[in-house]
Amino acid sequence: MSPLLCVALLLTVTCHGDTQQTSLPVVQTRLGAISGRMLTAKNGRQYEAFRGIPYAKPPVGDLRFSKPQPQPPFDQGRFDASEFGKMCWQQLSDPGNVDVSTMSEDCLSLNIFRPVATSTGSSQRDLLPVFVFIYGGAFVRGSSSVFDPSQLVTEGNFITVTLNYRLGAIGFLSTGDSRLAGNYGLWDQQLAITWVKNNIQAFGGDPGHMTIGGQSAGAVSVSFHTLSSFSKGLFSKAIMQSGSATSTGALQREPLQNLLNLARDVSCPLPGSSLPSGAVSSDQDLLNCLRKVSPQELMTVRNAGKTLAVSAIQIVFAPSVDGEIVAKDPADMIKEKEYLTQIGFYERDYLSGCVNNEGAFFYRQVQALTGNVSYITNPDLYDRDLVPFLIESRFGRSSSSAEEVLKFFYTFPRYPGTTQLDLKSVLDTVGDALFYVPVIEFARAVARGQRSDRRNLVYLFEHYPAFDVIGDLGTPHGGDLIYEFDLNRPFIGNASLWTSEDEHLRNVFISTISGFVKTGNPVTQLQSYLQDRWRDFDLSDESYLSIKSDSLMLQNHLHATTASVWIDLLPALLDPAAVYEERLNEAKKALTVDTTTIAPLLRGKTLEVGLFLNVSMLSVTPTRSQITSTTSPLPVVQTQLGAISGRMLTAKNGRQYEAFRGIPYARPPVGDLRFSKPQPHPAFDQGRFDAGEFGNVCWQKSTSMSQATGWIMSEDCLFLNVFRSSGTSRRNLLPVFVFIHGGAFLGGSSDIHIVGGLVTKSSSIVVTLNYRLGALGFLSTGDPTLPGNYGLWDQHLAIQWVRENIQAFNGDPDKITIGGESAGSASVAYQTLTPLSRGLFSRAILQSGTATSSWALQRKPLDQAQKLALNLTCPSPRSTTSTGDAAINADFLSCVRRASPQQIILASSQETTLARAALDFVFVPTVDGEFVMKNPADMLTDTEYLQQIGFYDRDYLSGCVNNEGGLLSSLVLQFMPNDSVILKEEFYDLDLVPLLIEQKFGNTSAVVEEVVRFFYTYPRYSGSRTLDKRQVLDTAGDPGFYVPLTEFARAVARGRSSARRNLVYLFEHYPTYFSDGYLGTPHGYDLMYEFDIDWFVLNTSLWTADDDHLREVFMSVILDFVKSGNPQVLLSSSLQDGWTDFNLIDESYLSIKANSSSIQHHIRPHETSLWLDLLPTLLDPAFDQTNHSTSHLPTLSELIG
Repeated sequence: MSPLLCVALLLTVTCHGDTQQTSLPVVQTRLGAISGRMLTAKNGRQYEAFRGIPYAKPPVGDLRFSKPQPQPPFDQGRFDASEFGKMCWQQLSDPGNVDVSTMSEDCLSLNIFRPVATSTGSSQRDLLPVFVFIYGGAFVRGSSSVFDPSQLVTEGNFITVTLNYRLGAIGFLSTGDSRLAGNYGLWDQQLAITWVKNNIQAFGGDPGHMTIGGQSAGAVSVSFHTLSSFSKGLFSKAIMQSGSATSTGALQREPLQNLLNLARDVSCPLPGSSLPSGAVSSDQDLLNCLRKVSPQELMTVRNAGKTLAVSAIQIVFAPSVDGEIVAKDPADMIKEKEYLTQIGFYERDYLSGCVNNEGAFFYRQVQALTGNVSYITNPDLYDRDLVPFLIESRFGRSSSSAEEVLKFFYTFPRYPGTTQLDLKSVLDTVGDALFYVPVIEFARAVARGQRSDRRNLVYLFEHYPAFDVIGDLGTPHGGDLIYEFDLNRPFIGNASLWTSEDEHLRNVFISTISGFVKTGNPVTQLQSYLQDRWRDFDLSDESYLSIKSDSLMLQNHLHATTASVWIDLLPALLDPAAVYEERLNEAKKALTVDTTTIAPLLRGKTLEVGLFLNVSMLSVTPTRSQITSTTSPLPVVQTQLGAISGRMLTAKNGRQYEAFRGIPYARPPVGDLRFSKPQPHPAFDQGRFDAGEFGNVCWQKSTSMSQATGWIMSEDCLFLNVFRSSGTSRRNLLPVFVFIHGGAFLGGSSDIHIVGGLVTKSSSIVVTLNYRLGALGFLSTGDPTLPGNYGLWDQHLAIQWVRENIQAFNGDPDKITIGGESAGSASVAYQTLTPLSRGLFSRAILQSGTATSSWALQRKPLDQAQKLALNLTCPSPRSTTSTGDAAINADFLSCVRRASPQQIILASSQETTLARAALDFVFVPTVDGEFVMKNPADMLTDTEYLQQIGFYDRDYLSGCVNNEGGLLSSLVLQFMPNDSVILKEEFYDLDLVPLLIEQKFGNTSAVVEEVVRFFYTYPRYSGSRTLDKRQVLDTAGDPGFYVPLTEFARAVARGRSSARRNLVYLFEHYPTYFSDGYLGTPHGYDLMYEFDIDWFVLNTSLWTADDDHLREVFMSVILDFVKSGNPQVLLSSSLQDGWTDFNLIDESYLSIKANSSSIQHHIRPHETSLWLDLLPTLLDPAFDQTNHSTSHLPTLSELIG
């Protein structure tokens, strides 16, 4: 229960329906006769109340700061229990506004309530179950007189006991050792429970059928009692509402320091200091002084110098480890099954739960302290005050990494201009730390050793009360008490908003509590509401009951992800770094041994490329879609290089188009031109060239695709192909689309993309091209000897050729769009980022890849060159720091130029782990200072550089399919008989995750790997060793595709002029012709909706009308963008307001589906923030284990003035 609510309750006079007395109920106990009162509940039923019964001697004088002493027999053998005893001294924030006459140190009393006509005989059949309830109040306030259990007693037909216990410094002051052991409030409760056990039979209660329960600090107290050896056999059931012993702040971690601070505040001598007499103060002097200080002074709050979070949440005087009633840290106790067995922990039934807005505790506190709840959502106060405090309170220490991770999981992504955080996110941060996570921890502890005849029930009270000011976020902390006890209606806020639903929910919740107290199994009481039995919380499905006003439903895994943040991730991040690294390295060594067993499978295998796909299962028949017309005259165009003759082809749709194939745009890159920039092709011999067939394919590993198509591989492969519709008018120049194939920069060819549908559907010209691949295209020593990027230079020269010659084909050189898919898309990004492309093209299309894709940049080119040299027995290149090194590199260059292409390809293969074999493409673009000026991630954030190179002078269309990670499955199938290996924890944790991080950032760390593993695959529950396929594929898909897409679109948005487009899409289709189609469209499959190819449709009967319609839509998107930069025509029926540009505020994108397209916002926002915000921060060398902010953190008094 929130302290604020408790204060209101405590300051209200509570009447429990006194009835005109005719005969007082009297019971005879061991201490003497106790007389009570007959009371009437709100439901009109009578019950008996015995209030203010003392269970201990007054803890005053020398008994202050001591264990309670049992109450002796009553004077004259009787006690009048007609009224509540005084409440224990409360924490005072403003003593002037509190009636201290209601408080006393002589407060250790309890109250017993029982139904009328209870038998007091000795027969066990007549004895009633007993419920002992311990109030909450953060261990600093609260009173048993607040809680009227009349409805529980009269409707549940059992006995209820409430009790007082010492609070604050009076109840929990400690030196942390035997000098002043502390926990007096817990000892008070324990003595009260023992009193009930010994005396309750006199009231008709069953001492063998006792349940203890509590809410908030009361629930924490109950938890401590279940973990204490002193409680063995004392009670048989326990109820914990919103709290357990591992709740943040429930354990005092520095009791001695807290005591010394208090001693200074009340002017008591510290041990070792000088006394007025000249003597040196001792421990006893300090204790004597503290025993003389007035209780009012001991209980006065001192918030001077404290921040808002500390003032609102910190419980200074709480239970502490004393080696006796709290044997050790409860976080350790709940994990020790042997200890729990010894103390009888598993011999009880348990019911535990929370309300659905526990974090409202923080809201109430801030409201009471400052009157300004906007402080709650202030990002600076959240980041630098609340988050560090919660972590330190829970774990006893914090770190910048842990804090950054916690901020991320609750409040990221944060977009530009964010000045306030989401209120629910902040309240959930508090709610998890203080309530939800501790309840889950406790339930798991029970489950680990639960007996089959005992219950372990968990619930979530899910109600949204209209009468509460923040009821739209759920029932606030402590709000469930209104549905359990007959609390006064003023605590409901606006009583007129209490509805019949609230009344019904009260009946349900009372039935839940009473059913558990009576039998340990509330199903009987709830059978009219709950169809299925209430299953126990176990370690596999972690069942809990969702309690709502209109339904009861079993759910699984309460607050699963965020609970795992606190229980699994943060402790790992707070481990000493050396310990953590050592543990991980040991695991990696084990993986290395394992990989030697799969190395023979990898050795000699060829990576099927073209589209990064398993083309061994494809049916490739190029002639089917490119039927040559034998009757039409050959088309001929006159270019600067000479006449070019082509062929008339017939597309799948029956229309004819003209094809000019295999046009050379560069000299053959052989001999001294190998590993050099391409040289423009000279004029054709005899002034003409027959472009009737595709040219040679650039060298790559032999694949099933090359075998199926009869590819001829050669270094003389730098050809392009021009396609245009038949009968193209010579009057109007046509827009041009230059498409660059994908294939991981190590495979693929321009002849596999059949463009008949694109060309005949719209008046556009399409160009495809070859470029050098693998080591022949991207080998680099990282210096001028071999700068690399020859494949990019090839593409660039081809685009230049198109610009200079396309007008001869009736193409418009000022309306050139370049596009590509996968590695082709990454190539397009590189072309947009080089200063060499300024003015070369006006639009760009990027499909599934950019220059910042995790696989698209080689960060260590020299290392790869040295491995190649070793395999070729060439001189090993070095970093050119001297003339001698340069000479060695020149020898290396001469050697690799002498090697045959086959030798180079074979030498490019390396034995490695499975993830690296599948995803580490080795020979890809690298920073050369000329074509690739610097790291693409840096270029994309350098608006001045982008402005200079004309980056913002173009229109952009970029997107992805909705299962980009499906690429991982396809590539693994090149090496393994099936892809089940990717679901194994060993592969994922120790192979895939480190690789992806290294690829994306150039380095990794144990912390970052842990965060990535956690983000995608936690919580991992007991007994499960196989990961979810969607999670694994998403892990690969995000850094490879989705995140780079957002990076690129944001770069465009930062400097885009209003006249240019920045369009983003997500191709969201679930094809039925593919076994994993339920996960979405795999990487590369969008090409079947753009080109005349159907490689992956193994069962054509599963290609549906939806697929045909989607092909029409997607083709229109591409062609409309090429023509005008504004693809609206076919989408107009779906998009009334048009396709809005991606900007830095709402990040709009088009969701393309078969039957509808719609504007959405923020593609995978949390995942994007992980890779762009959190991980770079954690990898930053300047980001150490200390709080890196040096600005002043305001105190509470500074905030409120």
